[in-house]
Order: sequence, then structure tokens, then C-alpha cells
Amino acid sequence: MTRCKFLILGAAVATLLGGLHSYAQAGTLPTTTATVSAHLEADTQGLGNGASVNTWSATLGLDANSEGGTSTPTFLTGWSPTGLPGIVFDGGGSGAGADDRLLLGRTAGTDSAPGNLPEAEAIFVVLQMNGTGYPEQQLILGGDSLKVMGVRNGLLFTTDQPAAGNRSFNDTSSLHVLSWTRGKPLRIDGVENGSDTADALFSNISIIGDERLSPPDNPGPDMTFGEIVMYTTGGAAMSDSDRADVEGHLMQKWLGVPEPSSLALLAMGGLALSLRRRTR
Repeated sequence: MTRCKFLILGAAVATLLGGLHSYAQAGTLPTTTATVSAHLEADTQGLGNGASVNTWSATLGLDANSEGGTSTPTFLTGWSPTGLPGIVFDGGGSGAGADDRLLLGRTAGTDSAPGNLPEAEAIFVVLQMNGTGYPEQQLILGGDSLKVMGVRNGLLFTTDQPAAGNRSFNDTSSLHVLSWTRGKPLRIDGVENGSDTADALFSNISIIGDERLSPPDNPGPDMTFGEIVMYTTGGAAMSDSDRADVEGHLMQKWLGVPEPSSLALLAMGGLALSLRRRTR
């Protein structure tokens, strides 16, 4: 009987391990009580290495369009540890400018925002910092004149006037999953510290890589993006369990880190092996 149980658990663990590599292609966002308001994935674009990303086609919500010329990001194949591609924003050099930013639902020179821009009470971003930014700030998401999420002087933040959510972040060598939910501290790869929070709905999020459309005052983030997901919850914070589920999905998809349920199954397999050895 013990041997039978061990074989069943062993087979389950082997199936799990074999499936982790294919999860990146097969996995979908977990079901939550919150509603997705925008979803952009680099791995659904079907572009070649080095191709200009004139449009980041959305899985859900508005597409993100480039302004053309020097402000067009590029596609990078095989970027993540799981072999998925990324969209590279190159930082743009010195001085104010519009280099490498994408506009949600509109094109260059169009100051009026379209309707149905994303609202967010929870934001998840998969990215890698490629440098520390110019001169000290890198904008991830903006809403015209509102900084929504970015990095300044080695601190990840949501709103900065007043400052909220400051969290140490200056790693330029690895991919990370960043998450924010209303009224809760920022998290990096599921880990939080500090108590500063942003307890407000972000409305009319319109730009990836800057804080305003006109005049553009940020040369673009020196970052590579894999996935951006925004949720609305009807005025409440996303639950801790839903947040952990989304983080776990993104970490497994992009970083190859097993979700907690997978780790539990691995632990069960290890326990079964230990028990079997003790009974021999």
C-alpha cells in the first residue's frame, strides 16, 4: 500500500515537473473577483527579433501605439528565463523627449484621450530594468499628468505627490513581477516591506513609459516589459488571495517559479519519499 501511494505521488510530481516548461505557453490568468481592465502580453505579438513595436496589441482593452520614429520600442525574442519575448524601451538618451513610450488607444499629436481608458485598483507588471534611468527616474505607467507607477532614485513608487509606496528597487540584472493593490504596500516578486500605500483608484491610465502626453517630459524607461495587467474591483482592494494567485501565475509564466500549490505537491512527493525510506 505504501509503495502504491509513493508511485502515485511520484507520478504526479513527475507530471508537474514536466509541465512547468510548457506552462508559459498554456497558462492563462487565474480567475479572480476583480475585473481585468487592461491586459498586454509580449508573448502574443508574433514579431521577429529586433522588429519595431508600432502597436502592442492588447489581449484585453485598448492597444498601445507608438509615436513612430525614435520613440518606437523593439521586440526581443527569448528574453525571459522561460524563453518568452519582451518589448524593449531603450531609455532614449539625455534630455526631455518622447523616446520609447506607447500611448493607449491613440496616436501621436492627439491630446484628447479616447473613452474607456483603463482604471486600476490593482496593477501587475513583469519587467527588467536595463539601467538606472535618466536622470534618475523611469516611468512605467502614466495617466497624462499623473505618475501611476515608476522608479526614482532606486525606489519603486505609485503616486509621488504625495509620495506613496516607496520600495527599494534597483536590480538591473533580473526579471521581476511588480504588484500594487489599493491600500496595500507595493510588492516585488510577492514580497513587501514598508507601510506607505496608495489608497485611491487610478483612472484614465493612458501611457506606458511617461507621465503625460504633451509635452512629453521623460525620455522613456530603460526597461524591457513582458506583461502588464490592470484590474478594477468596484471600489475595494483586490483580495490578498487573488493578488497572490495573479503573482504566482506571472512568476511561473515568466520566471519559471512554481506556484504555491505546485510547491506543496513537490513537498508531498518529498515526504512520500522520506516515509518510504524509513519503512524499508
